[in-house]
Amino acid sequence: VEGKTLGLLKQEQRVHGWPREGWLHLNRKSMNILSRQCDNAWILIHGARLGLGPLLLEVPDLEDTGSGDEDKDGQDSFIDFFLQAAKQSRTLLQGPLEFLVVSPKPVPVHIVPSASSNKAGELKPGQVVKGFPAGSWLKLEDDDGSDVHTAGWVMPGQDVFTLAARWAVIAVKEA
Repeated sequence: VEGKTLGLLKQEQRVHGWPREGWLHLNRKSMNILSRQCDNAWILIHGARLGLGPLLLEVPDLEDTGSGDEDKDGQDSFIDFFLQAAKQSRTLLQGPLEFLVVSPKPVPVHIVPSASSNKAGELKPGQVVKGFPAGSWLKLEDDDGSDVHTAGWVMPGQDVFTLAARWAVIAVKEA
């Protein structure tokens, strides 16, 4: 955590390496993304010791089909990954989970699970929403319970804590 900063990665940028004691040791290709002048580079996987949450998310290594459908950063692979995660959450949970918007500012809702995607709208402070967790994203559920692909996506803790899980609130009363 106290080492020299070699560069910055963009959100959702894919890197490769080997996990070692809470760090990802980057392979040569991924090191070159950061800096051409380094021989060794590591990235912290989870920022708990810094008061942060997950910094990296392990995603399946998808084979290159050569179809040309994917952009150079693998953006489509990430979107597919989060779509699959939302489908799995929907299958495993009995229904969508409820969240309260605790951010003092409106929270952007994206069309797809990508911070660089177009916005579908925004959530207002104090608004209650339902959705399915999908990695670092929340797939919002339409009020009518329609298909998991039709509603928007929110990143609950992108810059600051924006959503509170109402489903995890426990009320204890004295008997």
